[in-house]
Amino acid sequence: MKILGIIAEFNPFHNGHKYIIDTCMKNTGADFCIIAMSGNFVQRGTPAIIGYRERAEMALKSGASMVIGLDSYSSCGSAEYFAGGAVALFNALGAVDYLAFGTEEGRIEPLMKISEALAEEAKEYKEYLVKNLAEGQSFPAAREKALSDYGITESSALKSPNNILAVEYLKALKRSASTIKAVTLKREGSGYNDENTEGEFSSARAIRNIIENSKIDCLSEYMPESACRMLTEVYGKSFPVNADDFSVELGYALRMNLRNLQEFYDLPADLADRIEANIDSYESFTQFAELIKTKNRTYSSVCRAFIHILLGMKKREKNDFKPKYARIMGFRKDAGECLSRISSKAGIPLIMRCSEAEKILDEEGLEMFRQEITRESLYETVVSRKFRQPFRNPYRQNFLKV
Repeated sequence: MKILGIIAEFNPFHNGHKYIIDTCMKNTGADFCIIAMSGNFVQRGTPAIIGYRERAEMALKSGASMVIGLDSYSSCGSAEYFAGGAVALFNALGAVDYLAFGTEEGRIEPLMKISEALAEEAKEYKEYLVKNLAEGQSFPAAREKALSDYGITESSALKSPNNILAVEYLKALKRSASTIKAVTLKREGSGYNDENTEGEFSSARAIRNIIENSKIDCLSEYMPESACRMLTEVYGKSFPVNADDFSVELGYALRMNLRNLQEFYDLPADLADRIEANIDSYESFTQFAELIKTKNRTYSSVCRAFIHILLGMKKREKNDFKPKYARIMGFRKDAGECLSRISSKAGIPLIMRCSEAEKILDEEGLEMFRQEITRESLYETVVSRKFRQPFRNPYRQNFLKV
């Protein structure tokens, strides 16, 4: 039996996601496909446009065998922490044979060279990086130039977002001495950051733009039928959700923590100072992010910091990012053999029902689990308020089986 792993947000699920599942399963000869999926808050520093249960169900109805949840620190972290947390989760399952991801490069060799250089952190490379940062370059630009100066001619591949994530996946695999084999597939259709739709394979960002413009009847061209049908059914009931829906909660969290902002995860001193200096100008989530961003501090990194404050995510030691459990969001009825293999191989507890957490997790793991439920409750509170629907208690939501 071979198991393929894919790390994703599915925000929302579209044809490109189905393409990578189907094609990579065929190319690797995998029998099952496990998704490590972000929860209700995602890596670009915003709430997901639709909740994790709906996104998990879309994936399961479109070829995924099982969906396992990523913790908030991984889901809402920079590319390095997003990749590192997801790879650590797959490693802990002890049953994943392949890790597949889409790239603009389409070939894994150039990305492997970059990842090896970054994983080794040679003294000369680090000196170039420090020099570039001191000159005022943003981290992505400083890193690319440092690699080039170090002699990695393939460094220009880091201009593309999917390539950047791929490098972080490869780096995480190398640093953890993982036995999982990496495979890549060239991205088809529009680019990751393209705001306009482009045929069958349009980006999630372009699809979100369509939804935000209330043109939901146009989605069938860009999404599998089951995913499109689900979005149509829940439109105006639990979706779409956007960052400004959390403006009241964020404003409160910022002011309540104004004197201890540096205690939060991935929130440097200069950003904390800018937040404190400008707090009286706060109006909304997106307005304040635009105000706070700088040439060297991107909009997305500011939004991630806001999410960390909003969700109460304090700094941790590096080894605390190791997964303490795997929460199974859902699986297909024909994936029983896959579930059995993971159950026998996993080095961490598997949680299928929230009530099980109290019985099988140690004190540290249980505290992490409770924090995740609290963060999900915040999302559901905002959804309930926005759409005037009954509150869905995450603790009472069991795994999906389709």
